[in-house]
Amino acid sequence: MDELSKTRRRETMELRIQRERSSPDYELLRFVKDYPLATTKEMVIEALRAFWLPLACQKSGRYDREQIRELGRQAISCLQGQIEHLIKVLELSDLKDNRKSDLASLTRAGAATQLSLNSSVPLPPTQSFNRTNTGTDYDTDQFD
Repeated sequence: MDELSKTRRRETMELRIQRERSSPDYELLRFVKDYPLATTKEMVIEALRAFWLPLACQKSGRYDREQIRELGRQAISCLQGQIEHLIKVLELSDLKDNRKSDLASLTRAGAATQLSLNSSVPLPPTQSFNRTNTGTDYDTDQFD
């Protein structure tokens, strides 16, 4: 196998997610699975790229500073576009009118979300979801 073939070889990864049918996470997964304009895989990878790609590439050590900065710019642009879309679709113009203070509150909310990803840091009671399988009311569909 030549060097080009080796670098183009793909690694398959599977992701299986279960959430209670009554949770917002379940609604999210159902929305992504049923979205008519893109495949589930496309939607998931787009979201992951916007949220995590620059950090993953930085951590890998395989990209130079300017490449990582460009990935960061692209991610921020994508996230800003999603913010604008949410403001419009959800009629949250009050966020747009007072952007600086709202940006600070959104940043704090984002920090709380970051903390919730670390299993050693508990979620605040108002945001915690039952993540144990009680054997009832789970969707076992694969979202791929």
